[in-house]
Amino acid sequence: MRLNVRSKLVFSAVSAMITIFGSRLALGLKSVGKSLGLGVCAASLFALGSPSSAAPIYSIVAFGDSLTDIGNNQVLFGNTPSSSIVGNSFIPNAGPYESGTYSNGPIWADYLATTLGLPPLGPSLLSPAAGGMVFAYGGARVNAPTPGVPIVVPLLSIQQQINLYLTGTGNTASTSALYAIAGGGNDARQTLTNANLAFLGGIPFQNILPTIQADASTYAINVEGQVKQLRDAGAKDLLVWNVPNLGLTPSVLELGSATSEYASTIAMEFNSALSTKISGIPGLTLFDAFSFSSTSLTSNTSPFAAQGSEACGAFQDKNCNNYFFWDGLHPTTAAHSSIAQAIYANLGSPTPVPGPLPILGAAAAFRYSRKLRKRIKDSKPEMGSPIAV
Repeated sequence: MRLNVRSKLVFSAVSAMITIFGSRLALGLKSVGKSLGLGVCAASLFALGSPSSAAPIYSIVAFGDSLTDIGNNQVLFGNTPSSSIVGNSFIPNAGPYESGTYSNGPIWADYLATTLGLPPLGPSLLSPAAGGMVFAYGGARVNAPTPGVPIVVPLLSIQQQINLYLTGTGNTASTSALYAIAGGGNDARQTLTNANLAFLGGIPFQNILPTIQADASTYAINVEGQVKQLRDAGAKDLLVWNVPNLGLTPSVLELGSATSEYASTIAMEFNSALSTKISGIPGLTLFDAFSFSSTSLTSNTSPFAAQGSEACGAFQDKNCNNYFFWDGLHPTTAAHSSIAQAIYANLGSPTPVPGPLPILGAAAAFRYSRKLRKRIKDSKPEMGSPIAV
């Protein structure tokens, strides 16, 4: 049976250890047959539909995971990321990440707001910011709650983030805002975990593939539904990320080439399903994070290629300007800046706004978030298994 539409891989049991969602899981892999050929991908970005974003954008509303979180998890759980967070093992004596981000500085949404001429963005659990609101939480998946997160913290899925925003705005989205959905990496990593456990249980990998494809389909259907939900509320401009190349992250690469191919294959399955579902939606721009990360790490013209997939945070007092990864999973602020530049170009380089306009429903959404924050603090939940972000 063909393992993947892009490659032929057959896996046999070879024990290895892989860190997924903060725990060590054994992964048996052996690659036979044609290589995936992941060295250099084609174009880093492509647009789907007919984005109207060449017009000025007056605010950004972002939903996502740790690649987009600018402080919500910091508000909820404190300043110091747990050592159990995937990737932190690459940073000795890890202290607070910069300003609540999972990086060593601002992230792509911050840089994009600056390029658009907007004031700073703000996390949804703090006061409304003139430039826009970020509802992202480290650890979020597209639709399902993150394992190990108490039920009293219901915002860690992207679907719930969107629901929260629209509840606060009376189910109305701004026609002058850019709505970003940046997730799927945690969904794909959960699939990697589940598939690995099944494989170790003696199930041939070719029998696991349909489950991987079913997970990919569920992810794509959920994102499609979220896009429709925002469009039905009035959103005109939307940005959707696909899944980055997980096989090139330091936390996976240290486990060997077979594991890297396995993770990349799952990401490609997710992205193929997503492209099929959202192709042709008006006003939607797709950021091809898979190709962008692959090209950034392998192309001779990339400023990050020389360092490859090394995690800069592992080196004390290191200049990280030419490093793509800060830890085992998350990009440096330099990489985030590069991502923002690529997204801006793909949006059609909209004219920077002459001055900010109040984001629709920001105050109402904030009041709703503040109630939730109080509920979380009053409940004082005890964390279960580690949060993966």
